[in-house]
Amino acid sequence: MLRYANQNIFSINNISVYQSYAIGLAKYSQYNQQLDNTFISLLDKATTPYGNSLLSSASVYIDLEELLALDARVHCTPDISTSDCRSCLNNALHRLQLKGHQDKGLLQPSCRIDGCV
Repeated sequence: MLRYANQNIFSINNISVYQSYAIGLAKYSQYNQQLDNTFISLLDKATTPYGNSLLSSASVYIDLEELLALDARVHCTPDISTSDCRSCLNNALHRLQLKGHQDKGLLQPSCRIDGCV
């Protein structure tokens, strides 16, 4: 994602603009709750301070059944605080519509979430 503006954009949690996407047929709705729970777990992991820095991203790959897996990622830009990262990811998670699509995600200027079944 490329971001530019005619004002300072660093260390500002911007959730006013977002872009969501869904790719593939909506045939994986039985995994919506597991994906939602996985995003919540990743949000906690990404916003837990490690030493003097914020990890700001987390990902996981989970085998669901034969030839089917769940791949999920959350990421914040490294310039925002832990609380802003958590706020941004929470906002993205609430905006994301889990309707069983194979690949889905939501981009905001300060963070993103992606999930694929």
